[in-house]
Amino acid sequence: YLHQSAMHPGMTVYGAAPHQPQHGGDGPLAAGKITTAMRHYRYKRTNVIGLCLSVFVPWLIFCLTLSLVSFSFHYHRPVLTTGILTGSALCLSVLLLRSLMRTCGHKEPGESHPALADWSLFIWVTALIGFIVAVGLGNRNFWLNLQPYYDINNLSVYTDVDPAQVWGQEMMDAGQVGFSKGATIDTKRAMGFKNQNTYCVAPISSALSTHGAPLSSYEFWAVGSNCCDATGANFHCGEWDNPDARGGLRVVRNEDRAFYRLAVQQAQSTHAIKAVHPLFFYWVADPVLETDQYLRMGFRNLLIAMIGHFGCQLLLVTFAGCAVAL
Repeated sequence: YLHQSAMHPGMTVYGAAPHQPQHGGDGPLAAGKITTAMRHYRYKRTNVIGLCLSVFVPWLIFCLTLSLVSFSFHYHRPVLTTGILTGSALCLSVLLLRSLMRTCGHKEPGESHPALADWSLFIWVTALIGFIVAVGLGNRNFWLNLQPYYDINNLSVYTDVDPAQVWGQEMMDAGQVGFSKGATIDTKRAMGFKNQNTYCVAPISSALSTHGAPLSSYEFWAVGSNCCDATGANFHCGEWDNPDARGGLRVVRNEDRAFYRLAVQQAQSTHAIKAVHPLFFYWVADPVLETDQYLRMGFRNLLIAMIGHFGCQLLLVTFAGCAVAL
């Protein structure tokens, strides 16, 4: 009998204790608990990855797009910039559509991270929105700050220019001008042209001609918007009241120059003066400093936009995470 028991371990020997599990985890219930715990851990790990990607992927796309549109690459290669933006928009749209199909139940073969798939729709929706916002903000920053900065730096610098002796034709490429001692703004011959905004002009002249006979032609004009009356009275554009200001920063925006020309034409008719080739400048003390101000404002706007987008994206991810956890 003992021999048969040794040959057949499954047989129960009379008087022997019943077989007990040694570790308490060999049963089906324990195995199920382990599997559930592993799945829960895997889900949490994937969920953390999804949260991180949801914060940083849209933000990086926003920052790269904003930088591309704002700075010199856009200025020197506008066609290539447009092509890159178009291709990026198409790629983001395809990724969004793919993620939407996956969320709606069209699960791709081999999909093993459902939590990450859930976050992918959020990632690409916010990334596309951020991309569109970055293009708009970048273009505005470029037009208002960076394009004038690059335009002025591509022009020439002139110093010690006498408004009574130099003709505008000789300085058509002027970007920054330092006028000779005694140059001043002739506010008596100022004029304004109103078209929603009031575009104000006043001739830059020498001290002698300001109080005496007019110049044969007023070629240089100090300008500004909404800094005078419609008749040109109360002219206070730029650093008009600074006795040390004798610098001019060229107006490079074409849409503004068209209205300043109309204001000059009115001034010619009203004050019986000539302006053969009028050039328009902002009256400043230091043209170089004012030019660099464009660049500083461009970087400032870029930094504010990046920080603001990161805060908004983090807030959206927090709300989405709380909604998923409920």
